[in-house]
Order: sequence, then C-alpha cells, then structure tokens
Amino acid sequence: MLVVVAVLAAELRLVDLDRNPPELFEDELSGVVSAWSIATTGHDVGDTVLPFMTTRLELKQPVYFLTTIPFQAVFGHGALAVRIPAVLYGVATVLLLIWLLAVFRFGLKVAFIGGFLLAISPWAIHYSRAAWEPAAFLPFSMAGIGLLWLGLRDHRPGRIIGAAAVFAIGAYTYHPALIMNVVMAATVVVIQRRSLRRADLESLAIGGLVAAAILVPYALAAREPLFLKRTSDLSVFHERSLTDALLLGWSNFWAQWSPAYLLGGDAPNPRINPGPLVYVWTVPFFLAGLDRLIHRRRREDLLWLAWLVLGALPAALTDDKTTPHAARGLMVLPALTAITAIGIGRALVFIRTHANAPGRMATRVALGAIVVVAAVSTLMFERYYLDAYVVRSADFWGYGSEAALETAGSLVPPGGTLCVATPDISGFTFDQQVALYLPDAPYRIIRGVSDPACQSPGTIEVAFTSRDLGPGVKTRATIPDIRGQPKFVVVEVTGSA
Repeated sequence: MLVVVAVLAAELRLVDLDRNPPELFEDELSGVVSAWSIATTGHDVGDTVLPFMTTRLELKQPVYFLTTIPFQAVFGHGALAVRIPAVLYGVATVLLLIWLLAVFRFGLKVAFIGGFLLAISPWAIHYSRAAWEPAAFLPFSMAGIGLLWLGLRDHRPGRIIGAAAVFAIGAYTYHPALIMNVVMAATVVVIQRRSLRRADLESLAIGGLVAAAILVPYALAAREPLFLKRTSDLSVFHERSLTDALLLGWSNFWAQWSPAYLLGGDAPNPRINPGPLVYVWTVPFFLAGLDRLIHRRRREDLLWLAWLVLGALPAALTDDKTTPHAARGLMVLPALTAITAIGIGRALVFIRTHANAPGRMATRVALGAIVVVAAVSTLMFERYYLDAYVVRSADFWGYGSEAALETAGSLVPPGGTLCVATPDISGFTFDQQVALYLPDAPYRIIRGVSDPACQSPGTIEVAFTSRDLGPGVKTRATIPDIRGQPKFVVVEVTGSA
C-alpha cells in the first residue's frame, strides 16, 4: 500500500512537468541559476551571501535550489530537470504524513487514507511541481515534529537532538519556516510538558545549541539589508499602527479559511493560488474528524488541532495584496488532510458497527465508494489543471520570456547591443535570466531601454508589444502569448523615423 500511494503521488506530480507550470518563472530560475553558479564557480551570479541565493529583491532560502545541482549536472538546466526535486519533496511529504499518523497512533488504515488524500490534494500537487522554495518546506517541518514528539514521548535523547537539527536545516527552506518550526517545536513541548523528565530537558537544551550552530549563517545574513527588507515590507506591521496591524492579521487569518477560496479557488494570482485547493466531498469528513479531536482531546489530538490553527500564521502576518495566500498557508495542509483522514476513519468505524449487513463488507463498500468519488474528483481536477489552468495562469508565470530572450539574442551580431525592457521580461532576476538564456553572449546586454546606447542604429531591443519603442525601429520578430496573440516584440533600431 505504501508503494501504491507513493507511485500515485509521483505520477500526479510528474505528468506534463515541463509544460505545467507553463514557464520557468523568476522565482524558480533565479535560485537554480544561482545554485549552479555557486557549485561551479564558487560564487553567485550577483552578490554572494552564502548559503543564500541573491536576487535584486531578496536573499532566497537555499535548500531547494541546492537540491537541483545534481539534477542540473545530469539532465541540464531545463524546467523538467530543476522541477524533479519538487516531485521528490512532494512524495516525501505524503510518506511523512503516513508516518506521522502512525506515530500518533491513529492506526495504519487512517495513516494510509491520509497519505492517499495528500497524494491527490490539488494544494499539495501544485506545490510539488514548481522549482521554488515552498516545495521543500513541509518535509523538514513534518519530520522535525515527528522526531520531537517521539523523542519526548519515549524519552529518546537522540531523537530530540535530531529533531532540533532537522528543524534548523528546515529553516533554510522557505522564509516562514524558521518561525513556524520554532512555534511547532514549542507547541510539541507544551503538549508533552507533564511527562517531561530531567533528561528530556537536557536533550532539549543540547538540541537548542545544535540548532543555534546550524543557524549561524542565518544570523549573519540578518545583517544584510536585503535579507530583512523583504520580510519587513511584507509584514502586516510595516508602516501600520499596532491596532491596524492586528486587525489586518486577524482578517488575513480568516481569509485563509474562506470556503470561496479553499473550495472555489476565489483568490488572486493563479501562480500562487491555482484554483480550488480542497475537494468539496472531503468537507463532511473534515468536520467529523474535527469533532472527534475536539471531544476526545488526547495529546495527539491537541497537536493536530494546534497545528491546524497555527499553520495559517505566516499568511495571517504578511500582506502583499495576494490574500489569501496558498504558499504561506501551506503549513495548514498536513493537519487539514490528517483531520479529514481521521474523519473518514471514524465514518468507516460507524458503518462497520451500525450496518445491518456484515460490518466488514459494509466498510469495504463504503471505502470503495470514497475511492470512486476521489478518483472522479481527481480526474476532473487534473483535466482542469493540465489544460485550462495552464492557459489561465501563463502570463502570471511569465510565459514567453525564454523565447523572447533567445529570439532577440539570436538577432544580435557579435559586438552588438541587446536592450531588454524591464520589467517586461525580467523583474528582479535580470542577471540570472541572462546567465540562463544568453550565456557567454558575444555582445553587450543592457537592462532597460532608456540607456543612450539603446538608441544607436543596429541595436536590438525586446519588449512587450504594448511598449512604445519609438518611431525609429523595425520589427524583426514577435513572440506570441499562450493563446497565440503577440506578446513580445523584437525590434532593430534604425535611427530613422
């Protein structure tokens, strides 16, 4: 059964991986290009602040991008190669949820149901396909929680210290990871507090020291203005009074639980929010599982409830006009899925004990019905996600940028000049895009089209078709959007009106 769930998860994440997402977006290519540069030259494309990846906007967390290095070495630098680690992290997340439900003593049936639900989850599938930081976030946090729980429950120092190391490494996966790992570790300790022994406290202290050592580069990077600026600008506390910030955080928190968002996909930016994240048919089972945990209140039940509530904190405490935000709310997903699995398990127990027909047969029939409904829902989602979603989201992924740069580059003679209109093609990752798509170019490449050199006859310019490049230019090529309409234009400056 474990193999079946893992294969299902992998298949749903691998299909059309090079085509969906429809373009290697800046968030993806900036990190993978930087990682390759560090591995092969010892320094980043731009400024070097190891172990982080540097762009003009932020310092990107390194774990995912470092994972792509062996895949780039073997398969090259294309979208498929650098997205394979996302699939592997996604499958690991599914297996870790099975492990957690087993560790928390909910039974193997519920554990495998949880794994199956996460394998087919639209939310999980989307964030296990793109080559970006959120793809590596959940495995480290989930492994840390499970190890710490086992260590404190069974009084195993090695697991406690190991959990601290995993949490600390996980802080380098995604910007919300550090605070969420601290919050979740503290939650586990609080729930287990009555059974703690002196040796457990000593192990926690040693684990803290291990984590602090691993986080030294993190602390050093905090001195970089770019590192803190991004976090500060996104915070709900940025340039707001405390009252206004708390009210906005409260509003953002509840936005993460909007049925229109979770079930209907009503949210801005389809790159971040791909559509419906939760299947409607799972809602009654989630409510049944939630009711079970609230009324039983074992320590494991309290952990899942706390996880469900606390997982939305990163989305609640940030604001960049993309609210609700599926990436920053990703920590909710394991708890949401686990509670739904617990609800399905509860329903199966109810059927087995109350059915007029033999209980085992009734349970199998009910489970079969759930599988059929799940299969139909998954097929409907896949049909939307692999076709309509690609078209709907293409512009948000920067579709056409690669073709525009490579077409423009092919038209520049050696010693010539190429001017790239920004942010038409590149926003904050100009250097990385040039390094990936125009490596070792035998001509000058200028960011923007306002430089006086961009007005010299013979210069090639590339920009949106909507940008006015002046009268003294001749069109050399156009690059269409995903619907076939002209999106980018490549022109040659002639100098004559």
